[in-house]
Amino acid sequence: MYIAQIKRIAVVLIAALSLAAATAARASLLDKIQWKTEKHYGNATVQQIGQYYGYIEDAPLSDYVNRMGRSIASVGHRTDINYEFFIVDTDEVNAFAAPGGFVFISRGMLEEAESEDEIAGVIGHEVAHISAKHGAKRIKKLPFILVGMGILASNTDDRTTRIAEYALSLAQLHYSREDEYEADKLGAAYSRDAGYDARSLATMFQKLEKENPSGNLSKLEVALSSHPKTTGRINSLSANPALAETPEERIYRAMGYAARHYYREASGEFRAALSLAPSDARALNGLASALTELGEFDEAERRYQDILANDPEDAAAAHGLERIEELRGSAGAARRSPGFASLPADERHSLSSALTSAADELDKAAGPAAYNFKALASRLDDMQEAFYRDLSSFRTTADKVRSNDRGRSAILEQASNFFGGYLAALDYYKQTGRRLLEAADEMKVNARIAAYKLSRAEESGANAAQAARELERAILRMVSDSDFFLSRVVETAEIAQKGYETTSATMRELDFSLFASEEPIDSFTGSILFNRTVDQLDSLDKSFSSTEKISESIDRSVAGMRRASANLNAAMMSESETDILLRQVERRFGMKAETMRSLLGKGFGAADAVLIHNMAASASQDPVEFAYGFNPVKGLREDDFFSGETKASGNALLLKLLEDDIKAATGRFPSAHISPEPDPSPRSFLENESGDEALESAAAALEAGEPDKAVEAISERGKKLPATMASHALLAAAHKMRDDSDSAVVELKRALNKRSDIFELRLALGNAFADLERYDDALNEYGAASALAPDRPESFSAKGRAFAMKGDLPRASENFKMAQSLGDSRLETIVNLGLVYYREGRLADALAMFESALELDPTNESLAGMAAALKK
Repeated sequence: MYIAQIKRIAVVLIAALSLAAATAARASLLDKIQWKTEKHYGNATVQQIGQYYGYIEDAPLSDYVNRMGRSIASVGHRTDINYEFFIVDTDEVNAFAAPGGFVFISRGMLEEAESEDEIAGVIGHEVAHISAKHGAKRIKKLPFILVGMGILASNTDDRTTRIAEYALSLAQLHYSREDEYEADKLGAAYSRDAGYDARSLATMFQKLEKENPSGNLSKLEVALSSHPKTTGRINSLSANPALAETPEERIYRAMGYAARHYYREASGEFRAALSLAPSDARALNGLASALTELGEFDEAERRYQDILANDPEDAAAAHGLERIEELRGSAGAARRSPGFASLPADERHSLSSALTSAADELDKAAGPAAYNFKALASRLDDMQEAFYRDLSSFRTTADKVRSNDRGRSAILEQASNFFGGYLAALDYYKQTGRRLLEAADEMKVNARIAAYKLSRAEESGANAAQAARELERAILRMVSDSDFFLSRVVETAEIAQKGYETTSATMRELDFSLFASEEPIDSFTGSILFNRTVDQLDSLDKSFSSTEKISESIDRSVAGMRRASANLNAAMMSESETDILLRQVERRFGMKAETMRSLLGKGFGAADAVLIHNMAASASQDPVEFAYGFNPVKGLREDDFFSGETKASGNALLLKLLEDDIKAATGRFPSAHISPEPDPSPRSFLENESGDEALESAAAALEAGEPDKAVEAISERGKKLPATMASHALLAAAHKMRDDSDSAVVELKRALNKRSDIFELRLALGNAFADLERYDDALNEYGAASALAPDRPESFSAKGRAFAMKGDLPRASENFKMAQSLGDSRLETIVNLGLVYYREGRLADALAMFESALELDPTNESLAGMAAALKK
């Protein structure tokens, strides 16, 4: 279950709302709402989440998630209930299940996923919680939760009250370590049996760990949490049969991809199966079929001919050859996308230059915005910590209030509501600021990629020029809006802080009144304090509304950018790629291929067509008839994103999924990861302690890959001689070789206590921190290493990787280039810089790096694949 941000709010609220202990005279909420069944509780959760967040209910998206979810649930162990799946309208990367067959997946989770299979893995995990009745077992814990909620059973209907109710409800959904492992195991099996790639659950875990690292939990979260660490869950999944790499599983996986029209992924799995079982007829035919759908007729024909040479009676191969001839006969200009027209080269290059310039302008604006956001985030953290410090005194005050003191109890109720909303607000402000920076980054990358494609495209569709200009305008608009958006968030944070200061003062006055007299507070004083707290709640509610408007504006900007980007990318697709895209859109969003082809023929872009389909569905109209209200030359106006019942956030998500399908149809960039900085040689620690035979033996064992022998040698030495810098460092190296970076950190710190001026020690400690994803600590050590030896490139290369893993790509490329300027010509550094350039959208620079790396390692298939993908 992935509810890190809201879980933090819930945990604090359980503590803060223990203020309600003094008001226990009010009947327990458990007596008012009889949750006798799972369904009752699930329905209540649906209502609470809907009140706080709201749902994305656009039919193409909602129907798609429900079809996927029910297909996964149908192969589970509990098929006797009706499952319902909801898209929660929030940027938070969350997913969770409620008893009764309800599964919630956030818009942020769908945005974070890079493939349909990652979504399926998350849904499978949550279905497994329901299937194993994990939530139902925990309904008995409701009385504990409801002690905190009793105070909320008032007639108030403000936003902050709903936040607190929702957060407390989610706290009940905490699962045990054993539950999570079981859900991982079952979820992987369910997604696999439904035809999805179960390995993607592990890749999604890695994304979630990066989003909310296990090591970044607050003390309150650690006290409540018994979830296993993400790394442990990934390791556990690796032994799951659903993730096996046998020929049988590879073929099964490939067939699932092909059935969903992901022919490139299917061909990759079929090739992997053939590398293990070269004569498998299913894999041979499957690969040839996938290649046919991709338009790679020559290789497909050779594959079929090889099959028939071994088995002339193979009907599938014979039929495959007939299909190739049929497709070849209809190929060419006649099969171009409707409305296709070539864009002159000089215009393409002019548009490419304009997009590059716009991206550079946004890059300049993003620097100050990132700096201002960092200051805002630090301030919000300070505000949250101040609340934690004050919490114990608030609780002490609450404990003094008698249950018959209605005046003070009413003040406590409003104060509790404020504090709950205040904590939620701090998270929301930070989330909105981060969303702004992420939107700017996405725009920069999309613009640079589009510019690169335009500069190299030999042909492109008629509406490519319009889409490129719209993309340029969207980016330049973000340049002017980013500072304004962030300043508005800062203003709302200031309102919240003033409200907290006033409400804290109210709590102090309440405490003073109790010191003066234990009798019920007089009505005049009580009314003043009560109204003051209500005013702060109203002010906080307005700040929420203001921030929501900013968030909506950001969503609208993102939707406009994605529309232009998808229109442009689709305009540069081949006909075979367009055919695949149309099949994907029909399967996922229910838009008939002929309908989309008709709209493309009228001059609409692919993104426009999908948006028209979405708006027509909300209005219960036919998309082609609905499109008569738009000018196909101008496409859709930005205001049209809000036509009917559709939301900007829903349209932005729909367009993101469309872009994913465009990438799948045209070919995704091969999976590749930033390589870690190698650890120093074990013998480098002996330079100042030569002649020690035991340590020499330990170093030799480490070089031979035998950490146990190294540990034994160091232990035996320790019985006779005191520990030294080198003995600690070599022991740390042995721990690293055993994948125990925590112990390595301990030993390296001990080594530094002996000698703090050794470059290799600082570098090794930084690497150990990086292994633990403690990148700030790693950067501190790399910085210390650079100070000791400013002319050595290794520390700069290591800093480049740490910044890349933190998502700070400009500083990552800066440090990789610094390493190269100091003489670092290693293959890993060149490839790492190329991958950073790729992530920044600087594809020409990335290609140059990969081609340089290929000169050093011409037989490297991974490098060749990356270079080929960029050339295409």
